[in-house]
Amino acid sequence: MDEITNAAIRDHEIRTEEWQFSRLSERLYTWFDRFNERFFEQKLQTPAISFRTTGIKRLGHYVIGRNDFGLKRNININQLYVNLPLKEILGILLHEMVHQWQVEFRKRKGRGNYHNIEFMKKTEELGIPSSKRGVTLGYGDPFVALLREQGVNAEITIGRDAPLLIPIPGKSKLKKWSCGCTNVRVAIEDFWAICLKCENEFKLCR
Repeated sequence: MDEITNAAIRDHEIRTEEWQFSRLSERLYTWFDRFNERFFEQKLQTPAISFRTTGIKRLGHYVIGRNDFGLKRNININQLYVNLPLKEILGILLHEMVHQWQVEFRKRKGRGNYHNIEFMKKTEELGIPSSKRGVTLGYGDPFVALLREQGVNAEITIGRDAPLLIPIPGKSKLKKWSCGCTNVRVAIEDFWAICLKCENEFKLCR
């Protein structure tokens, strides 16, 4: 029943053309199928993909158990980040698919130990290595190879002195930000990033 319900939701999202996320949802469901075939031997059942706004530090999440509508297998992409380059949204999708895989087939049980050793090993194997805090540390093969195979620009631009994850654009003069181990100067006012060395959030230096 859950698989039938989620398949119906998938069809509804794609067919509702006046919905702002219709095209994106179609892309993500298509890529779910590609990732599922290439990396999970088509073992994962179709999730409901949603676009609910969550905290600024949370790019997406996989709902453990059932969501607010009683649906099982729900991958949410934080609405704050739907305008990121496609390669980064696909990285979020695959990250959450690893959560689904672990919940259904591996050692991830209950609500604790969310990014355990097994999770980090799997994401590294797929080319989207994750820290124990769930921060994606970079992109590589086979993830990047599949994107290029499908014609997706897989170039990742990272500042020379700043291992940044997600910047949010705005307008301002250069200001100094620090994570504790690295200082950067950024020409945007509304800025958020996590250091991939120490995993601390960059703070504005007053």
